[in-house]
Amino acid sequence: MCLRNTTSTYGYATKAFHWICAILVLSLLTVGCLMGYIDSKPLQGTVYNIHKIIGITTLCIGTLFTLWSLSSTKPQYPTSMAKWETTLATVARFLLYGFLLVMPFSGWIMSTASEHSPHFFGTILAMPGIPVSKSLANIGKNIHNYLAWIIAAVVLLHTLGALKHHFMDKNDVLKRMLFTSKANEKR
Repeated sequence: MCLRNTTSTYGYATKAFHWICAILVLSLLTVGCLMGYIDSKPLQGTVYNIHKIIGITTLCIGTLFTLWSLSSTKPQYPTSMAKWETTLATVARFLLYGFLLVMPFSGWIMSTASEHSPHFFGTILAMPGIPVSKSLANIGKNIHNYLAWIIAAVVLLHTLGALKHHFMDKNDVLKRMLFTSKANEKR
């Protein structure tokens, strides 16, 4: 398997970034929806902090993924795809790249502005340049909360699109993102 993308399939690096980010985002969305229901304040604080640390990790990996993707060859869409499908796929992809950056930033701003910065082995990870500010914390919180719903919708659309291509259209769009598939052997 090749490290870099070709015009027919995704390379190992893109696939690794994609699946790592998918796991991180799905985990963050799930925990984000559930962590407010934890009754134990110490446990809730620990879960919130883990959520924040994973969010910052997602920001770092998402930044690398976005830079890698913007500088890499893109596999061509199947010729059988309608123009609206290729446009929707492209828009969804760029939205997801943007969300990998904006969502963690909004959470980090919210945490820093509300004096609840993430901490990692005793080191406070406050976002540089962000003052303590209730109004700024509320803006970050609103952006973070609304984006969670939008991200969930775009991820669902992205997933449904991949499944449609695999099961209904029977093309290799989904297979190209898997680590082992016949699509990878066509090169």
